[in-house]
Amino acid sequence: FSSKKSVADPKDKDNKEEDEKPSLPSKIGFNRFVWNMRYPGPETKIDKALKKPGYKQLGRIAPFGGGASGGPVAPPGKYQVQFKTGKTDITHSFEIIKDPRLKTTAADYALQFELWMKIRNRVSDTNSAINRIRRINLQITELLARDIFSKTDAAKPIAKVLEAAELLRKQLSSIENQLTQNQYETPSDRLRHPTMLKERMEALVSVASVSDAAPPQQAHAVFEDLSTQIDEQLAQLSKLEEQELLQLNKQIEQAGIPKLQG
Repeated sequence: FSSKKSVADPKDKDNKEEDEKPSLPSKIGFNRFVWNMRYPGPETKIDKALKKPGYKQLGRIAPFGGGASGGPVAPPGKYQVQFKTGKTDITHSFEIIKDPRLKTTAADYALQFELWMKIRNRVSDTNSAINRIRRINLQITELLARDIFSKTDAAKPIAKVLEAAELLRKQLSSIENQLTQNQYETPSDRLRHPTMLKERMEALVSVASVSDAAPPQQAHAVFEDLSTQIDEQLAQLSKLEEQELLQLNKQIEQAGIPKLQG
């Protein structure tokens, strides 16, 4: 926490949480901070500048709501809070105590927290991949909007760039459509269009956090299945970036056009 106002870094391509760090007031007097006992949500969020037109986040409660502190709930245990100002450094220990009416063990809480954190991190990985895809596709769209691509008698190097760029955009969009559902505009769209990997992974939070208990074995199995599918898409994305994007940039360079950034 800081008394300084957060400033978004334009170089932060993955839209990480640096621009949403909670701050404390610096006014003289009694300043109170209440921790909601949650860890941060996904480190990387969908870049607002790259969101699809018309897309809406549906649902009354987002799985990782609450801004920078909307992640997994801290399990019962001992913690420390530290306060620093100038040369003053104060550390205080405290303990989160479980509901005494529950028979939930420390091991149960640990299993719940572990799965919740894994889900959060996978959502962050997926968001990062979606940002990368949209960033490249945006550059391709801007590239193909140039006048040299609208000429019917375009030179052969230009024609090759056009063909390769359109193919890469199609391949990237195919991966994105496996990672997330972009066609949610109304609540009824959930009935018309299937949930994809990101939405299914986020929905798993409700199973992991439904009560103060260890998640059922099925939740772990579903997580592993979804995680494997996400890894497959991320591997395809990396391959496109390392091969097709590299080849496209070579063709762009040969045609005397500025390169695309990954």
